[in-house]
Amino acid sequence: MDSPLDTTRFQACSALSELAFCNEANCRTIISTPGCLESIVNLLQPANGSTQCDAALIINNCAAFCSETCPSIVHYPGMLDGIQALALGGTPSAKNVSVGAINSISRCFAVRNVLVTAGIVENTLAKVLAEQGSGEQYEARIARAAMAVANLQGHEVSSPQGVDNFHAALGSICKIMGYALAEKSWAGIFFAPYSVCLPMYNLSLNAENRHYLVEQGMIELIADLLRQWKDGHNSDETLLLALAIASQILLSPDDDKQISLAREAHLLDAVKQVALGLRGEPSKGVAAAGELVGELRARHVALWMCQHTRVGASSRLHMLDESVTEIIAAMAMV
Repeated sequence: MDSPLDTTRFQACSALSELAFCNEANCRTIISTPGCLESIVNLLQPANGSTQCDAALIINNCAAFCSETCPSIVHYPGMLDGIQALALGGTPSAKNVSVGAINSISRCFAVRNVLVTAGIVENTLAKVLAEQGSGEQYEARIARAAMAVANLQGHEVSSPQGVDNFHAALGSICKIMGYALAEKSWAGIFFAPYSVCLPMYNLSLNAENRHYLVEQGMIELIADLLRQWKDGHNSDETLLLALAIASQILLSPDDDKQISLAREAHLLDAVKQVALGLRGEPSKGVAAAGELVGELRARHVALWMCQHTRVGASSRLHMLDESVTEIIAAMAMV
């Protein structure tokens, strides 16, 4: 990385970013190797041209696949300044990678206060969101900036003043989730479901943003995620986040459109599937799904009481087959 030759620096950075991809042990080794962070900071400087993008990709991959490396990254002198400068003033490719790196770092809870204190939302992400452009690469950059804002500001996030692109970015976030579930790349990027589900959960805590996400198909996506769940990188955390979003949707009886979409997406059936725990789901996920189903059933005590041999004996519903009652209950719960 310290070579005077562009080609050599490129090969070194490419090797490190590939080693970091989906490998926590390699990420830790890269970040803890003496001199590595110093070299990356040096390569982020404008004089290094295209190598800036290659260096930023190392940071992106290390932060994305091993959150333990994030404190070392953000506290290293000049690192945050270099990444922020590149996100605003680099080449289109360098901007994309740098915003992606900020988004990856923002998922680490241990460094969120550091990023907020550094003013990364107002000084960098808001400016990225205000940029005009077109095409998949631009759309992906705006979406990742919005996801980073969501990770850092949680339920308090709303459209930054004067920035029209924020709510438009929510549609891109839903689009990205679709590609993540299909395990396909978009704009040349492979997104993990967790990387999208975390900001989607944070955004859904805000009523205004939840409305936009629902309009863009969030309910269907969450139902698909629950149905397609399988063990993998951060899969346990992803399942819990998806169930938390499902809970917000199913426990909102005053939003008729939301409930109607949940019924069409068979969201409750997807939750029940998790509650069975037949795919090796984590115990916390099985318990959370069971609690949600139980809470929904508790809201319809009268329906279930009709099946009681003594209390419900005089009810005409008592004459129905149990499977039919189950169908009625499922419809009533959503």
